[in-house]
Amino acid sequence: IFITYRANDVHGAHDPDYPGTADFKKAHPEYVVDPDDRSGDWMSRCLDYWRAEVRHYVLASLEDLAARYDVDGFQIDWMRFPRHLSGKTGDEVWAKRGALTSFMASVREVLDGTGSRSGRRPVLAARVPTWPQGCRWVGIDLAEWNRRGLIDFVTVAPFLSTDFRIPFEQFRRLLADHHVPVYAGADFCHSGRPHNPESLRAWALCMYGQGADGLNIFNFPCWTEYLGAVPYHWLEGLHDTALLRGKPALYPLVSTQHRVPGVDQPTPLPAAVPPGGTTRLTLYLPPDALPARRAALLACAGGDVGMAINGAAVRERKSPRASELFTSHKTRELIEQEPAADACRLFDFDRTVLHAGDNEIAVLNAGADARTLVRLELGLWY
Repeated sequence: IFITYRANDVHGAHDPDYPGTADFKKAHPEYVVDPDDRSGDWMSRCLDYWRAEVRHYVLASLEDLAARYDVDGFQIDWMRFPRHLSGKTGDEVWAKRGALTSFMASVREVLDGTGSRSGRRPVLAARVPTWPQGCRWVGIDLAEWNRRGLIDFVTVAPFLSTDFRIPFEQFRRLLADHHVPVYAGADFCHSGRPHNPESLRAWALCMYGQGADGLNIFNFPCWTEYLGAVPYHWLEGLHDTALLRGKPALYPLVSTQHRVPGVDQPTPLPAAVPPGGTTRLTLYLPPDALPARRAALLACAGGDVGMAINGAAVRERKSPRASELFTSHKTRELIEQEPAADACRLFDFDRTVLHAGDNEIAVLNAGADARTLVRLELGLWY
């Protein structure tokens, strides 16, 4: 059992009376990363850890929690919300990275000093971006944290989305001084759409197939914004590839929705498909995804497009028109954002053209009008 602690939270950032904003922050508006920003960007209202006063304030909160609760460890969540140092550029932020390292060292010292009633050393973890460039953008020096023995495991996660490709091998190189587990993190949505059991299965298989040591699901209680109750049964089997194989799964390409530029990895969607042109995209499939009994591809580009997978043409199914392959649970607001069914195309193909690893998806536009591909997802059945 862990306490996960948001290094920053800026809900209600522009409401001076918002009850979720700490009195400390209300009393010191100058302590945020960009007090002069008037753009309305929530991130500019994050507390600036370059200030010793901010580090001392947050550390006092963590000291209180460590003294009160006998937990197995703490996770410092640097992805909520991922701006913690003042600076207009990534280089300016990186130059101040020592402030975050110093803070993590202080947290480690607090936990070591408090200890656990069970006699175990409390574990310290960090939730960070899903690529090393994003860590640098935020000012997170994982290599130095690991060299100093400050962290026991890492969770790599996007801001408010789900990545189906994560460069775990790059993190292994960063963490070469000491082996620490690297977990993959997901949020309640992918590409701006809430997860369903099929997309969670696909994500889990992708993460294990790329080398994740385990999984961490964020915001899970918040899924009641879309469902009547927290769907705990959706988690069944996610810990074991043997329990995931042979069950329907949804492999989507990720879009820019709910992403933070610089912090999160670039996304393949939306993708422009020029008149008479072809756009080539890559869809990863883990080894445990195949062989499948049946496969279907869904594309939403506002009208007619053609498809080829690994050089093999696929055939469009004229009926029914559909905007999703599996049922998703959506609020009225999300339903209104859905593309119309007649703007989407469904394709059947010989499942044997698929292989483990990267599959090339060619999107062909034979029409006279440019198209923008906003959704592409592969469904597999067994």
